[in-house]
Amino acid sequence: MSAPFASRADSPLTVTYQGQVLDTSGGLSFSAPTLGVAIFSAATGGTAGYTETQASVPIRNGSFEITIGTGTSRTGSLKTALAGPNAYLELTVNGEIQAPRQRIVSVPFSLVSTDAGTLGGKTAAQVIAMAKGATGPAGPAGPAGAAGPPITTSAICTNPSLVGGALPVCIAAPTCSCPSGSLLVQMSGSCTAVSTSGACSAGVCGDPISARGTCCICRN
Repeated sequence: MSAPFASRADSPLTVTYQGQVLDTSGGLSFSAPTLGVAIFSAATGGTAGYTETQASVPIRNGSFEITIGTGTSRTGSLKTALAGPNAYLELTVNGEIQAPRQRIVSVPFSLVSTDAGTLGGKTAAQVIAMAKGATGPAGPAGPAGAAGPPITTSAICTNPSLVGGALPVCIAAPTCSCPSGSLLVQMSGSCTAVSTSGACSAGVCGDPISARGTCCICRN
């Protein structure tokens, strides 16, 4: 009988086996035999790790082909039986054991690589997460952005005092208040107002005649 070779399938695992059946005179047999399949871990002795039965196997010109893993009366695990360092196939034809056992090598062992898709039971994402190191320190802060445009605001003059001159003039330092989120960067001039009555009242920064204008500069 010829040596086995494998054809991969993810589920179930299978191995294709081709061979010839000869009659007692050495000629080709054309009957449909029942084949017993057993896989051992040793060339002789031991207990089969997997067995199955292939009934009424078709014979064509004395040759046959079976797919191990699809028979009936299966016992054990085909994947486990092929996963060890040694695997030997023993065939029984119509109850007669065919000796010696044939060693299964190379391609059939690739059947166990179906687990490589999960990398030892773990997904690719899990393996990447395991290989990921600790988070490094934060990098340096980037450069500060450009300063925004200045905000010019009016200021109320409180408690002005009367000073002399051609006309009585009221003068006081401005009281500045910047909007939320901005800072006072400059306070210029004084609050002035012309008094014709000889009494001072509150005014705003700017022109001494209109007492209107701005003298507080805030920046974002």
